[in-house]
Amino acid sequence: MLGDLQTEHARLLGLLTALRSLAQGDLVQADAFTRVDLAELVESAVADAHRLQPQAAVAVSAPASMPLPGWEPGLRIMVANLLTNALVHGTRPGQPARITVALGWEGGQAVLTVDDTGPGIPPTSGRRCSPGSGAARTAPAPGSA
Repeated sequence: MLGDLQTEHARLLGLLTALRSLAQGDLVQADAFTRVDLAELVESAVADAHRLQPQAAVAVSAPASMPLPGWEPGLRIMVANLLTNALVHGTRPGQPARITVALGWEGGQAVLTVDDTGPGIPPTSGRRCSPGSGAARTAPAPGSA
């Protein structure tokens, strides 16, 4: 349990550091981007997810190595967020999450896919969840109830 708290603390510190970099405009500097092995980053994030929910089944299809230029903290946050969403929302009642992670190249672009066996978004809710549809406005404002 202490290890989980330390891991979460480190994750939050990393997130705050990344947000500070974004706010300060540090990402306009070329040296903010380095060579990142995306396959290694994905494998590490999957291992972290498995430690959080050992009952979850996570299958990974990725090359042994996939070096590319990128902002490592941002990529790490993105991959962790995708896996966390799949762990939380990719379950059916009474069943552990089953997640498939695929990493590869398509047309010279790196493509990461995270699929789960959750119920998904009902077709009638799709409009509310699409970008620009005002989904955030559907939640009541603090103190409005």
